[in-house]
Amino acid sequence: MEQQRDYLETLAAFKTPEDGGHSVVLLQPFDDLEKFKEFDENIKEVKDQLLSEFRSIGGGNITVATRRLLTYIMTDNVAQHYSWLGNNGKQMFCNLNL
Repeated sequence: MEQQRDYLETLAAFKTPEDGGHSVVLLQPFDDLEKFKEFDENIKEVKDQLLSEFRSIGGGNITVATRRLLTYIMTDNVAQHYSWLGNNGKQMFCNLNL
């Protein structure tokens, strides 16, 4: 747990794109469900930075933006375990801290 806190503090110290720096909250999409859940549980420390990172992804409309964001944060290996409301035995995406 202490190692996670240190990692999140290091990430929080990086400049956001608005500050003229770059965000490194997500280096690549999550491919492991447990690692994704752990990240989501501890996201509070870097949430503003992550939102700035999301804003930089953009998209021409809500559908394109949503697809870009989802592929940015998780692979199909993780996404297959979620639906918005948790239908068909899946976990609820709407309850995530993201």
